[in-house]
Amino acid sequence: MSDAYSSNGFALDVRARFYMSGQLFCELMGHWGTHEGSKSVLQKGNPFDIDDERNTLLGVVGLGYEIFQNENQTFDIYIKGLVGYGVRSSRFDDYQITGSEDGHVTLGCDIKKKGIAAAIGLGMDTRFKRWTLTPSVDVFYIGNEWNVATMISFGFFL
Repeated sequence: MSDAYSSNGFALDVRARFYMSGQLFCELMGHWGTHEGSKSVLQKGNPFDIDDERNTLLGVVGLGYEIFQNENQTFDIYIKGLVGYGVRSSRFDDYQITGSEDGHVTLGCDIKKKGIAAAIGLGMDTRFKRWTLTPSVDVFYIGNEWNVATMISFGFFL
């Protein structure tokens, strides 16, 4: 039950795209995400709050392709695959169920994973003059762990 007490979180990405053709692009991305949650459980029959905190940091580079693009290039749907290096840290209170309405709490568990990172995404760019609005779904892999993030991004073309 550890590491999954809430889906609330915040993420910040910095991205740069370099178009190699009308639809094929190279992307550099830095990602930082954080999540905190808590849950009320029973320990020895008494209510007890346990906490969960998760942080993700990665830098990746790769290719993307606009699979659909309207005539005047103000709207597109893209896919991308990026690889690089990342770190994922988790601090949580672990809860193991020991009975029908009881369990055992272990406070202060700490896990850090780092290594190969990957980001796979599907998104939709909407362009207004030099600005973009991009809702997307990104899947992140770091150290044998997967995270999914729904994102809304604002961008600017140079």
